[in-house]
Amino acid sequence: MSTLTIYDVTANQWQSNTGPDVNPIPADQYLPLTTASGLQVLCAASKEMAGGLVSTTAPIPPGDQFFGLDVAWIETSDSLAHTARTELDLKITFPGGAQANGSLQYNYTKGEWQLDPDGKGWQGTGYTDAPGLGYNLMQSRWKFDGKIWSCLALCLNGKNVFTPPAQFQNLPLIMTKWAAGLHAQLQKEAQNTPWFLLTLYVAVKISASDVAIPLSL
Repeated sequence: MSTLTIYDVTANQWQSNTGPDVNPIPADQYLPLTTASGLQVLCAASKEMAGGLVSTTAPIPPGDQFFGLDVAWIETSDSLAHTARTELDLKITFPGGAQANGSLQYNYTKGEWQLDPDGKGWQGTGYTDAPGLGYNLMQSRWKFDGKIWSCLALCLNGKNVFTPPAQFQNLPLIMTKWAAGLHAQLQKEAQNTPWFLLTLYVAVKISASDVAIPLSL
């Protein structure tokens, strides 16, 4: 019998981080606030490309090989014009610190989604569907077979399912000092500063299964 675990972490306690290991230029403030409508995050930036992140963790169910992150958020015209990067990460970390680095971001300068498979730098995927005003839903799907991991699919707003190219398939894990868990990170960087970004994440769901996790189309 197949199993599927879905963690709705929207209302979790989210931790804020503006350290230099997160963003070379820290935001003046990066504050999470759980509201009745979802998770609201304020990024106050007085410098260009300033940013930070909020993060939370869910446990890894034993025996699962497939993982997913679904993030739904609202973009306003005031924030979208001042957003340089939107980052939606799922870092799958196993006991001992071995990690499948599911770092994913939309780079507004380059106009494409990027992945960071080895933790050393962003690489373009060729997927160019851009977040727009109003409601957005980004879904990412991953597989780990005990030795190697792959990014199986990306999908924005339920259309144009994208399979990343070979450079994002069958990859070794990287070694970290992280605790074991499914680590979700939501990050933004600002441009055309000084400004503040106010983002409402209406749903953040982490999935784990022993079979491939479908996309919501």
